[in-house]
Amino acid sequence: MVDLPPLVAAKLALYDAMRAQDISKSELARRIGVDESLVRRLLDLRHRSRLDQLERALGVVGLRIQLHIIAV
Repeated sequence: MVDLPPLVAAKLALYDAMRAQDISKSELARRIGVDESLVRRLLDLRHRSRLDQLERALGVVGLRIQLHIIAV
């Protein structure tokens, strides 16, 4: 098991769901009403995407973000 930064985990979950549901970047962009370039940035692990945009995209593929904070 590996701990990932929350933003990276959300981007990977979005990518996995898109692949599993055979949704292209352009189709996801159409479904959330944005330009395809925004979807490319949402999937770019080096880009600091806005969490609200990721939440919206994840909702389209049937996912939501759930955050747990634990003591270390």
